Amino acid sequence: MPPEFLFFDLGRVLLDFCHDRMVRQMAAVAGVPENTLRQALMPSGELRPGDSQWQLEEGTLAEDVFYEQLADALGCRPPRADLELAASDIFTPIAPSLALLSRLHRAGNRLGLLSNTSPIHWRFFMDGRFPVLNEAFEIALGSFHLKAMKPAPPIYQGAAALTGVAPERIFFADDRADNVAGAIACGWDAIVFTDPLQLTAELRLRGVAGA
Repeated sequence: MPPEFLFFDLGRVLLDFCHDRMVRQMAAVAGVPENTLRQALMPSGELRPGDSQWQLEEGTLAEDVFYEQLADALGCRPPRADLELAASDIFTPIAPSLALLSRLHRAGNRLGLLSNTSPIHWRFFMDGRFPVLNEAFEIALGSFHLKAMKPAPPIYQGAAALTGVAPERIFFADDRADNVAGAIACGWDAIVFTDPLQLTAELRLRGVAGA
């Protein structure tokens, strides 16, 4: 029996992105070296709990406070709108994945988006520039909406509750093995995404219409 609800991660599943581009563009707007900008965003060199960027994506830090903290760390106050655009203009479509998503939608599947992301990025990629993202999803959730980050159980539990579907009837694709493990631990049928052809094959194995 096919799954009743299909959730997809965004980054490196539906859209590709480049953190180096983000750092380069934000540093240019702020007029600071790239290393300074990177250190201000992720002091440990990678995104970790407690960092301002993590808290923003987790929905536990207000955007105004995030900007003020970043400005203090940089020692300057870059134009906020320019800085947010520089931070967000980093996404490119994975065309075969978006084509698959469109087919799944036309076939009548119930579809959802579940992404660790910030409200700043969310506004950018959901503003209509990637139309299928606005058309296909019955439920579209960023981590900041649920105030939890993958792979913590509350994000999967909160998403499942919104579907009205039993966890074992939910399919999920994510490019990170830890996020997939978190979903499986919550009872979901989840796979590590490698490429659109592999995702298509996994959906066909499950009898999903439109795959």
